[in-house]
Amino acid sequence: MATKDSDLRKKYGQSKAPLPATKVFKKDMEHFKEKGIDASAWIIFDETRGVRVSANTYSGNAGKNFKANELPIPSEEKDVTKLTKDYTEVAVADCPIAEPAKKASKPKKSKAEKAETEEAASA
Repeated sequence: MATKDSDLRKKYGQSKAPLPATKVFKKDMEHFKEKGIDASAWIIFDETRGVRVSANTYSGNAGKNFKANELPIPSEEKDVTKLTKDYTEVAVADCPIAEPAKKASKPKKSKAEKAETEEAASA
């Protein structure tokens, strides 16, 4: 059975699709548990594109108005550590709004570049 558009929007937000991820960090929001809501804060890294997204989920849903705001991944490891300080790294599959990122494809070589490579190999 096909998933309805409204269900996809509730689950993933405005994009209606999971976020691509290579690394995922999670922090439980304990103050919601008292109200019976399973709430988590996420930092989702897509290293293939060099971006990260912060998101919250409530009972596994990002909510229909969620819009991913992509920010660059900090280039310094100390800045990444500071950003993820109170979070725990988890498997991508553990994040209800993410899926494994596809590897970046290598740019195709032009005919001239291919010819150069072949010449160099035969020399």
